[in-house]
Amino acid sequence: MSSRRPSPLLLAAALAACSCRSQDHAPPAGSAAPGQAAAASSSTADAAPPAAPAAASAGSAGPMVTIPAGELVAGAACGDHPRLPAEELAGVSIGVGEFTIDTYPYPNDAAQPPLTGVTQEKAKQLCEARGRRLCTELEWERACKGPSNGRYEYGDKFDAKACPSGLGAMPAYAAHERCASGFGVRAMHGFVWEWTSSAWKRGKEEGKAVLRGGHGNQPYAHMRCSAVRAADPATSEANVGFRCCGGAVNPAEVVIPAPEEEPPALALEVAPDEALLGRLKRALVNAQLKDAAGVTSAFAKVWRWHPTPNEELIVASYESKKEGGADFVQPLVIRLCDKTAQLIGRLAGPVADMQEPSVADDAPGTVSFTVKTGEDAGEARFVYQFAQVVTQAPSWIKADTTLDAPATSAAPSASAPDAAPPASAPPAAASSPAPRASGP
Repeated sequence: MSSRRPSPLLLAAALAACSCRSQDHAPPAGSAAPGQAAAASSSTADAAPPAAPAAASAGSAGPMVTIPAGELVAGAACGDHPRLPAEELAGVSIGVGEFTIDTYPYPNDAAQPPLTGVTQEKAKQLCEARGRRLCTELEWERACKGPSNGRYEYGDKFDAKACPSGLGAMPAYAAHERCASGFGVRAMHGFVWEWTSSAWKRGKEEGKAVLRGGHGNQPYAHMRCSAVRAADPATSEANVGFRCCGGAVNPAEVVIPAPEEEPPALALEVAPDEALLGRLKRALVNAQLKDAAGVTSAFAKVWRWHPTPNEELIVASYESKKEGGADFVQPLVIRLCDKTAQLIGRLAGPVADMQEPSVADDAPGTVSFTVKTGEDAGEARFVYQFAQVVTQAPSWIKADTTLDAPATSAAPSASAPDAAPPASAPPAAASSPAPRASGP
């Protein structure tokens, strides 16, 4: 069956400046993806931000930063994580012209808290009264990612103490000096969500506007520079504010259309072709998953798994025959990007039998299947969250390379290409950064 899905698109005004980035290998957690256009070294991405804005205005508009013309790597590339593929671009390179942005949320005063409880239209009017305008969402992302295109404003590695959590009383800006981008723009996360001028053009949802910044119940994913939220532009919320921009508007937009036909959450690939099987084998080579002596293995069955819109993974039954020993199977999850194949989920060790996997109608992000070895039987699960897969399996499964002999060396991690999610990761899949105003 075909599982082609529309790729995220940009409007014509931005196409001439865009080129997609890809990866040769999966990045370790908390590091920039190899081959990604503006990935920074740890010494650059994690360096302390400037102590003062790069530029300032003496007028009533308050301090502001000039963002130079340059390249934005928008969203997160295939294979990167955390990532919300239904809501962000896949690491697309976009040229962004020079503009200015307020150093702090409106009223853009380091001594005053952000103004909240305004609609998008009211925010627009307040910016225009200062001779400025609302930022587009990609201008906001450019200002947040800084010159190194970091995952977070302070670098590529999540730091729970850099920005406030968004819980409890709002702290003073001075309490979080590290909550600033490499350009010197401050308080972009953990304080308030911020209206942008951009319309929500993702999937089938209409009539919404884009919020950036803010916080979420899984901050390592929701407090990234590319994280977004949709909101009714006519609503006013106590945790939603804004900041203003100036200069010529950058016309690039995020457009992620809904597929013409929704693919099934899980579907058997009846006759996998040699090209697909070759890529699946490459994932095992990349993960250094090799057959033990006297063992020959092959992909017995392959399923295409769509845990969330704009995401496709491969679930496979990898069966092995051992000369003079017991046959066994290893359930696997593999991600195929344009130029790389990654093993991102597997059990701790082999089992004698893997039953047909399934997903519930209301939980496409969880694949469940029964596994058996001798008298032992139980349910195992692959759980998708933020472009990673967490494995849940019976404790009797041992980390051996075969069923009848102990491992001679440690088996590769279940997440060889992709590190396990931070301790704050949820026990089940999630697909949106926070509850939306109207109503993963």
